[in-house]
Amino acid sequence: MRYLLTMVFLLQFGVNLHASKTFIYIDNSNIRDIDKVIKQTEDIIRASNYDNFIVYISNDKSPIILNSLESLSQDLKQLYSISPSSPQVLFEVNMISETLETYFPDIQSRNYDSTLSEEINMYFIFDLTHSIEYDQTKTLINKVLLSNRLKFEPGLVKGLNVTAYYNDNFKQEEKSIISNIYKKQGYEIIFF
Repeated sequence: MRYLLTMVFLLQFGVNLHASKTFIYIDNSNIRDIDKVIKQTEDIIRASNYDNFIVYISNDKSPIILNSLESLSQDLKQLYSISPSSPQVLFEVNMISETLETYFPDIQSRNYDSTLSEEINMYFIFDLTHSIEYDQTKTLINKVLLSNRLKFEPGLVKGLNVTAYYNDNFKQEEKSIISNIYKKQGYEIIFF
């Protein structure tokens, strides 16, 4: 009996140790290949073992928030019916912050040396046509992280992983430059 209780305790403790939260931001301003974005989003959620997740789709002043696994595929298809609009950085940052506080109430870290209580994986998906748009996306990511106390001068708080997904429309030289800048920030970048 003691062995059984110990095993149950260890299993429960182990599950809690590996719990994570996933936040996915989809920039709706310039999506050309919606199927590709939907597949990428579903792949991210599948890779996170369907842990606690939020999908935030920019949509002018009415963002779409998804957090139900059962209706995810159907809900993501809303991207087909949304009129593209460029995100307004300040509005988006405020809305993302409110969303994070609502769904992940313990997200804000106190200082750089703090470790988040659960690992948080943040993904930002952009379908850009020109490298000039890259600066706007970098600004959005940085402001979201700074306003939620997830990034400080030395870098990201412990337990936070940030990945930016960009379409594969960039020249190799541009990809290299963008990748180096993101790596210096502590972010991963994936071209899809």
